[in-house]
Amino acid sequence: MRISSLFVLAVAACLSIQTPLNAAPASVDRAAFQALRERVLHPPGSHVIVVAHRACFAAAPENSPQAIDACWRQGVEVVENDVRSTKDGELVVMHDNTVDRTTNGWGYLDDLTLADLAKFRLRDNVGGAGAAVTPYPVTTLRDYYRAAKNKVMINLELKPSSSADFDTLLEKSLRIAEEEGVLDHIILKVPDTYSHGKVSGEHILAKLKLPGSIVIWPIIWQAKALPTARLDELEAYRPAGYEVPFLDQDFFRTIAQDRRVAGRPVMAVAVQPYWSGGLSDAASMPEPKAGWGRLIELGANVIMTDRPEYLLRYLCDTGRRHTPRDSEPGCARQRDRQ
Repeated sequence: MRISSLFVLAVAACLSIQTPLNAAPASVDRAAFQALRERVLHPPGSHVIVVAHRACFAAAPENSPQAIDACWRQGVEVVENDVRSTKDGELVVMHDNTVDRTTNGWGYLDDLTLADLAKFRLRDNVGGAGAAVTPYPVTTLRDYYRAAKNKVMINLELKPSSSADFDTLLEKSLRIAEEEGVLDHIILKVPDTYSHGKVSGEHILAKLKLPGSIVIWPIIWQAKALPTARLDELEAYRPAGYEVPFLDQDFFRTIAQDRRVAGRPVMAVAVQPYWSGGLSDAASMPEPKAGWGRLIELGANVIMTDRPEYLLRYLCDTGRRHTPRDSEPGCARQRDRQ
């Protein structure tokens, strides 16, 4: 416990005094982004990719351009988001189907136009009635793409009002991405046939019309079907990687260590205990090795987290970050020791 407490205190101290944790990279660099993209799609050696759930909301409102920038400065490779449509068909980035938690407004997105949303301002961090109101407006998907361009990959999660709207939301999201020059930034989160124990029939990948260049990471929910059978089903679509929420650690390990996915990204989702077999951020904060470390032992080479700054520090201090970015937390000091 003493070691864990020192770990948390060390990260908190770096956050407060703006040491290399907050040091900005020199510039937005297309070549650097291409190297980052290659690293995300083919994680090298023991390197573990960090995905920030709703971006780095410890530093700015969740899902905001400012939170994306904070992730880039820290060395996060991927930001996860949530795309929804307004009443007038404009696309915005918001987790909930209402604006109540994350803004100073109220109401369902389905009932609000983009002009309505322009009157509201984002609340800081994850929002809530007690969170400070910031000067920042609700984030449109176009502005989100512009903030991420040549900085980070985007784990794109579509949240249609109904399943019938998924194709429309996908088409609009990819069209805007093409217009903004970020199609190669997209990692599409593909919903699963199995979700929370329910079977919905034919897999969505059998019907989706996707550009050949789009990277997909299908979700594999733990279900009664054997993990090898789930891989048999999905490998036909040649995914670049997988996202695997699980309760049973053996389920995750079987997929992550299957020879068919060797060298590809397999993402554990640490944001909730019931998505990570109890090995969540909450379990990792007091003892990183027992949570995040165990996920890595099971075969995760990508971890989605609500605590990217702490996860980065743990990975750097345990030799699981291999990048040229001296601005990453802890990594410069680790290299000095070697």
